[in-house]
Amino acid sequence: MSLKLSGEPSSDFIEYNKANKRFQGFVLISIIALIAISVGVYFGFLRDLGLFQDTFVADILNHIIFEIKNFTFLGFFYIFFFGGLILLFIPAEPYYFAAVGTGKFHYHYFIAIFAGIILSYSVNYLIGWRFSNLSALMVSPKKFYQVKSYINRWGYIAIFFSNLVSFGSQQVSFVSGVFRYNKFRLLVLTIAGQALKYLFLTLIMAGIIRLF
Repeated sequence: MSLKLSGEPSSDFIEYNKANKRFQGFVLISIIALIAISVGVYFGFLRDLGLFQDTFVADILNHIIFEIKNFTFLGFFYIFFFGGLILLFIPAEPYYFAAVGTGKFHYHYFIAIFAGIILSYSVNYLIGWRFSNLSALMVSPKKFYQVKSYINRWGYIAIFFSNLVSFGSQQVSFVSGVFRYNKFRLLVLTIAGQALKYLFLTLIMAGIIRLF
């Protein structure tokens, strides 16, 4: 049951330039590190001093953190959206377990969960589709072609299973964009795999809660 990825990324990815990739990777990592350090310094030292307290960025960060800490509908959306992005990858299952275990999870939160997953994987697909020449910065060439080979060999099962077990599903959505995989089919398989996973997790958590 195979399904071939027929498209090809641009020659910039195929003609691998080691020195150029190192430089671009350094720039990208430096930007991400600078943002992470800035956020860390703000919340670690500057927040209590009241600096930048009334800025737009601070308001957004405070809002996101408040929603996540309180297990709200938006908090679930933020966790599953940011956690599903190819560049971030924040495991969302522990957050789900914590909410269920403390009695703060409501079943309509699944709307937020799947909205976050669909949006983040759509972003991954769009990045792969529009910026395939930057593929080597997002995923190593070895990993890239491993994912492609995995999908070509196992077809629908590969996409479904990667979402069911949360193993490489972000990379699958990204590589699918590079090779122009059918968007609707990818969406259906992603939702099906994620839905079955959270059905199992919900049943497991319900059983654990009954035991205690």
